[in-house]
Amino acid sequence: MTITAERPLLERDRTSTVSYTDAETIQDLPVTTLSEIIQLQAGVVTGESGEMHFRGGRQREVAYMVDGVPITNAYSQSGGQNISVENAFIRELQVISGTFNAEYGSAQSGVVNIVTKNPEDRIHGSVQIYGGDHVSNQNDIYLGIDHINPLAEKDVQATLTGPIWRKKLGFLASVRLNENESYYWYERRFNPLDGWKIDAYRRWYREHYASTSAQSAVVPIPDSLQTGDRSMGPLTQSRAWTFSGKLTFTPLRSLTLSYSLFSSLNKTQGGGAARRYQPDGAATAWGYGVNHIFSLRHMLTDRLFYNLHLSYQNSWNKSYYRNDYKIADYPGDSGIQPIYASSNGFSLGSTDGGYTSKSGKNYIKQYMANGDINWQIDRRNLIKMGFEIKQHRVNTYYWPMVETEEWNRYKYTTAIKGTGLPWNTYWERMVDYWKNWDATYQTTKYRYPRPDEITRYRDYDIQPMEAALYLQDKVEMGEIVLNAGVRLDFFQANERYVVNNRMESYLLGDPINLRESPMQYHLSPRLGFSFPVSDKG
Repeated sequence: MTITAERPLLERDRTSTVSYTDAETIQDLPVTTLSEIIQLQAGVVTGESGEMHFRGGRQREVAYMVDGVPITNAYSQSGGQNISVENAFIRELQVISGTFNAEYGSAQSGVVNIVTKNPEDRIHGSVQIYGGDHVSNQNDIYLGIDHINPLAEKDVQATLTGPIWRKKLGFLASVRLNENESYYWYERRFNPLDGWKIDAYRRWYREHYASTSAQSAVVPIPDSLQTGDRSMGPLTQSRAWTFSGKLTFTPLRSLTLSYSLFSSLNKTQGGGAARRYQPDGAATAWGYGVNHIFSLRHMLTDRLFYNLHLSYQNSWNKSYYRNDYKIADYPGDSGIQPIYASSNGFSLGSTDGGYTSKSGKNYIKQYMANGDINWQIDRRNLIKMGFEIKQHRVNTYYWPMVETEEWNRYKYTTAIKGTGLPWNTYWERMVDYWKNWDATYQTTKYRYPRPDEITRYRDYDIQPMEAALYLQDKVEMGEIVLNAGVRLDFFQANERYVVNNRMESYLLGDPINLRESPMQYHLSPRLGFSFPVSDKG
């Protein structure tokens, strides 16, 4: 049995500032992402880089929830959510930008609560396709902006819902593919291998024309060192796949079980403005996130029901140019170029770095359980109490290769000078020098840091735990509504902290200078009033 009711335009018992956006409104709006819906709400301001600020607060001060389960990325300074929820999956979006009841924690500026759709009683599906491009007449500012491609931005979404077991079991699934190209374009004047030759040319030029170069720091680069084909294209390309699924099982009229899955995979290829004239050799970035949610709702009586949620979240990311971290041994060899060149912030020949992480590293995991019980004691009092437990596991890993001392000192040799040599002869001798460099110095150009070189890498794993208990009562006394509650938060870092920050740096991490962090508690009373100020509100 499903009971539906229309929300009144004016909610007299609401003690906080809330805006609602339902599925029908979302479908009518010119929006394709969750963030675009949120930006339309009162009290939300968008920053220069797209970050969202609620009531003037920082973007990391906003809590995100899906069907009562928190999905906030608590370990990022930029905030946001750990998973992606597509618009086609949203039944209602609630944005709370005022004071918060005791049931909401880890929020200072706002709360975004996403209520997902339920499966329908009949088979129903939809497909949406969008395409577009950036257009401007300012081609003197935006390189390649006059190249119009209607499919530069592609967005394909498909949704399917229906019953599996009539009136008992149903499903809802949504899949999306989104591809984007940056409106900043490149013109390929240089290739990654050019950097090695240009850097050597600069050194030769300053030695060969010592008197001239002493008067000016500018070294003219001949066109012959620009091996690019002058082709043009977008500086950055991104592709994102998302899948959302939901199963709902109703074995009894008073009992509902549901399982939800949210997953996303993102790939970004390209570089920033520094690669405007040398686009190749940029890193590829990957990001992955998944969230499993199991929910139970049980109506004990017409005045008493409870909810239980279990959730597992996992996200990781990686970025690299060469996954094998191969370093080029000499000019023309494939791999990460150990010598590069740039001018005025633009790359003239370089490659990004290698794979500084490894399998099973750089992740954020969260195991969560929460629940609440709601009891309408009488016509005046609605009691709600609940709990929440989160077990986190976070790993941050960065282990890059570093220059050997020999390579740092002997990239170039004083035995080969450009003073009396023409450029071509100097270059040929330097190429032979680099080809035999490893054998000459009996070492490699790059190496991995040793375990005792703790300032050159990181492999940090923490497992903090947090929990909360809350109790609140909504009291309706005629036209006056009082919402009173209290919330008790616990946090256990499960980590040691430095006792004396003024010790020598090599002793800061010594066991004698570390102490186990105690559990932290915080008690938050919450109080809200609602009363009419006129006959209309």
